[in-house]
Amino acid sequence: MVGPYAAATIAASGITPDLLFADRRNRDLVHWRWAGFKVARLAGLSLPRIGAEFGRDHATVLHGLRTFELRADEFPGLEARVALIAAAVETT
Repeated sequence: MVGPYAAATIAASGITPDLLFADRRNRDLVHWRWAGFKVARLAGLSLPRIGAEFGRDHATVLHGLRTFELRADEFPGLEARVALIAAAVETT
């Protein structure tokens, strides 16, 4: 079963669930995951809960959230992805 934040990430990005949950680490895919982590965290989910939602452990989520914050200026599209996912959460 896909949780609401992972489902919203899938809907906003157009990537397949298989890719979202895969071990692949290409930049575009990772950026969508980070944005999904961010939306879930802003909603108040714990790191372990976010990890369960995205098929990752809490340490991976923590790393993703920290890297998101450190590199947001380097990749301006990250914040736009957060907005897209947040809108998708509201409509699902």
